[in-house]
Amino acid sequence: MSTHALSNELHDDAYFLTTFASNGVCPAWCGAEWPTKFPSPKPYGAHFPGATVKFTVTELSGTKRPRIGAQLPQSAYLPLSTGYTVHGLGRTNNYIEEFFVGMPLNQSRHWGYWVAQIPNSQLFIFPYPPSSPSEWSLELFVTPGARLLLVTVSLASTLAALAGVVLFFHMKERKEDELEKRQSEHLFAF
Repeated sequence: MSTHALSNELHDDAYFLTTFASNGVCPAWCGAEWPTKFPSPKPYGAHFPGATVKFTVTELSGTKRPRIGAQLPQSAYLPLSTGYTVHGLGRTNNYIEEFFVGMPLNQSRHWGYWVAQIPNSQLFIFPYPPSSPSEWSLELFVTPGARLLLVTVSLASTLAALAGVVLFFHMKERKEDELEKRQSEHLFAF
């Protein structure tokens, strides 16, 4: 009989992305379609069967990997599945560089494209109007995590350091301008 010690290599820094493609309901004021007051809560519509999501993720090794998934891919009678898709991103330290959404519509171009999405977030895609993918909108909901405070402090300290450098060079330039002005004043005095 022998004793073994095991090391737990569980990393809790794996990320995810949740996407929800709507059925094309208008996400904002849509003219005569709505009464005088916009409905509250906002009408997100229903999930759209067959919506396809594709995006690229840069892994820690530096390689770009495409990921793809479909929303409600099955066509069974009353399937028990969620109306959204959850994509595992793995261990990445970067934004989602390219994000595509394809909708099975009857137009020649039926896909939307966005850049720089945040991991650990929820994306709501509104394909309205269906005939114009360039006008489709995307809403991003960020899930606050344990590193939110660290990222906020890092951003604030970086901005403060940059502001200090800019202020230092601004004051230095002002002093040089005053010195130059004083030197040139006695040249024109009569």
